[in-house]
Amino acid sequence: MFDRLANATIRIVCGKWSGSGFHFLNEELILTNYHIVEPHLTAGERITAYTEDKASTELEVLRLSPKDEYDFAILKLRRALGRNREVLEPKQVDICRGVPR
Repeated sequence: MFDRLANATIRIVCGKWSGSGFHFLNEELILTNYHIVEPHLTAGERITAYTEDKASTELEVLRLSPKDEYDFAILKLRRALGRNREVLEPKQVDICRGVPR
């Protein structure tokens, strides 16, 4: 399990800031925090993703939460970070409103 999580996680560097992110829904999309990519938004700093085995690529911002809400950013890889990266997906939960099970 730990190997799978490590293979889903990447290090993100943006100016003097760095943090983590992870592949989400597919190998191209990365989910991270807004505050990690803020230097890109305010000063045009490059956003770069790094894997444990030193592969790297630039990232582009697709979507952001408002600065004072949620603190997330959805990024897209400019090129693949290698084969067989682990992708995390939300757990599907059946919700039944108003009807007891």
